[in-house]
Amino acid sequence: MKKIKIGKNKITSFLSCLLSLTILTCSLSACTSSKDKNNEIVQEKTNKLVLYGGPFGNNALKAAVKIFESKFPEVNVEYKEFGELGDPEAQNNYVEALKYDLSSGSGPDLIFGYDYEFDDFYGMMDSGTFADINTYIENDETFNSDLYNEVVMNSGLYKGKLCYIPISYNVLSLVSTQETLEHAGFQFDRNTDLSGFSSQMSEFISKNKNSSDELLFSTYQMQMSVFSPWSGVEAIDHENKKILTDSEEFKSTMELYKTYYEMDRRGDENLCSNTGDGAKLVRNNKALFYYNTLNVADVLETYSALVDEHTPVLFNFPSANNKTVAEPDYIAAIRKGSPNQANAYELLKILLSEEYQTKHAINWVDNFSLNVPILKSALKKGIDKWLSKQVGGGTPDGSIKYADLSDEQIQLFVDTFGDIDICIMPNANARVFTWEAMEPYFKGEKSYEDCLKNLNNKLELYINE
Repeated sequence: MKKIKIGKNKITSFLSCLLSLTILTCSLSACTSSKDKNNEIVQEKTNKLVLYGGPFGNNALKAAVKIFESKFPEVNVEYKEFGELGDPEAQNNYVEALKYDLSSGSGPDLIFGYDYEFDDFYGMMDSGTFADINTYIENDETFNSDLYNEVVMNSGLYKGKLCYIPISYNVLSLVSTQETLEHAGFQFDRNTDLSGFSSQMSEFISKNKNSSDELLFSTYQMQMSVFSPWSGVEAIDHENKKILTDSEEFKSTMELYKTYYEMDRRGDENLCSNTGDGAKLVRNNKALFYYNTLNVADVLETYSALVDEHTPVLFNFPSANNKTVAEPDYIAAIRKGSPNQANAYELLKILLSEEYQTKHAINWVDNFSLNVPILKSALKKGIDKWLSKQVGGGTPDGSIKYADLSDEQIQLFVDTFGDIDICIMPNANARVFTWEAMEPYFKGEKSYEDCLKNLNNKLELYINE
């Protein structure tokens, strides 16, 4: 079987404690069928599978477990559920259970959740928490990696091992209209790279510095998430343990956000896609761009709401190296010390299956959605499904109507969200350090050099822990 090759903020993090854990390397009693170059083994199947349904990933995991149980009725699934999303006690119980069990060499056989639930996923990979999934893929004649977005799949490669696979991913897309851009004097053909986009951002902000009516983005208080990882500029090279903050690209990104800092803090009302706020702001020249990373459905709503009376524009946030950047959404990993890895792998394949990926692509089913599915064919099917349900509808007050899209416009969505050059697993700790160290610069309280020195000290201590 083809082995995968290397290819081209708002939720409180809860796994920082895992950095300090010593993951026990257990002797596996199961028989083996093959061995790879990393000396990891492909286990025989057992009659057991242990899973933890954390509040954020519970619905998505249960939907896959239902399919698993129908396919493998002989396997006893021990599913520990920790309560509902938004319940602080449930979240705390999940954190404590996961912390304790992983530290004792037990825990779930398949670790599943959102990327931003793990504030230092690189530390977990360094500590040996995860098995190499390639051990199973290269011995599985039924799995075809060509069906998946290769760049996103390979984001889990770390030090020669495939530590995790994104089940879905996010892309920062911007929606505007030609009319709105022309009104603001914003030239679309200068938006193809970060430099051109940044200069026009600065011009727009300067012109609207004292205006409360015109915003650059339709949301606010994004802090550095507006640029990281979407600009392609990171503070740390995790695999080589290097600090990257001395680059001109990093400095330019910090300077750009400093320009945007005051506008980012201007808004005082929550936006809601269900009332068409993004589309209303753009069409009324109150915001230059509708901004969204977490919900393709909301992007479709905004774009289709602008089609009838305007000429909508959709493009990815420009990066410093002219690459389209993605970030994992739901992720799955197999625990290194698990005796039930073969069953965990079968569940992972269900999460990647056409049945699961297509059903949950973009659209909310069973109280969750896969924002952009990693299965390439599921992306267009998810868009078509959304259009079939929503076209002709609109907001309750009738102020927004969802229009149909042409084949060309549908392909634009497929290309915008499917053509990915790099997929970056975020490091929440590094982002927090960057914000804390650089905010005095954004406020004009300290020089860039002083803030950068403070940041580098934080990062130096962090990577040498």
